[in-house]
Amino acid sequence: MGTYLSKLLRDVTFNTKQPDSNLYFENGLVVSDELNSALEQSDKLRLFNYISHYNSLSPLGDLKVLPLSNEPLKEVTPLDPTPKLDIEFNTVAYKIKNYRGYLPISQEDVDDTDNAIEDVVLSMMTDKTIDTENYYIAEQLKKAPQESLSRLEDIKDIINTKMGQKTTDIQVVMSTTLYNEYDQNNLLDNVLGTLSSREVIVLPDEVIGNAVGDKVAFVGDLHAYASFIDRQRDTLRWVDNSLYGINLMLMLRFDDVINDTNAGYYVTLD
Repeated sequence: MGTYLSKLLRDVTFNTKQPDSNLYFENGLVVSDELNSALEQSDKLRLFNYISHYNSLSPLGDLKVLPLSNEPLKEVTPLDPTPKLDIEFNTVAYKIKNYRGYLPISQEDVDDTDNAIEDVVLSMMTDKTIDTENYYIAEQLKKAPQESLSRLEDIKDIINTKMGQKTTDIQVVMSTTLYNEYDQNNLLDNVLGTLSSREVIVLPDEVIGNAVGDKVAFVGDLHAYASFIDRQRDTLRWVDNSLYGINLMLMLRFDDVINDTNAGYYVTLD
């Protein structure tokens, strides 16, 4: 366990910037290195790993992103003028949002525990970071062009034809209930759990859908469809709580945006 998180947990006053580190700020402690390592080692599904991501030094701005295109370079002779590619950048506006909440731990918990409380806190930070990322990325997936399925097999037409004409990098992000329908009807690819040889990512119904029982999916190129803009990695801070004394607050700052609406479909089984 790194020293920065340990010192913060053991000393509620350890919130000010230290001369030998750029990790300390007046409003909390950024523990990027420790958290990034934990996120990389986590077995929990993380949509962040499938989409584009950028770091931002500003609270708002514009991204220049290329839409999906299969256009190849044209053959020319040495004296021919260079032809222009038939592709234009998309300009995508972003605005950083703040997400925060109290971790269920107090200074008394740190003082009285017999186990390595730093490991517990880091595990909670990792889970809540991934849960938050997944939820808001999925909110963008729901905004893809809508398609309705009358039969389970119809999704293969969207995968192989509608998306297959645009890209070979296709994923299926599916609600748990819809995945169970494909599994029970033996429509997945053998023991691989893929669908038409495409990776299937399973999320809770309420995350990729709106309620338990929703039979929905996103079919598309996640990397081309969405971007994650990171303003400041997780911040921890001891803060006063009127009911529970001093508690540990976790804050994330990011935005997630749609790069190219043509890079996916949001599918509902009727």
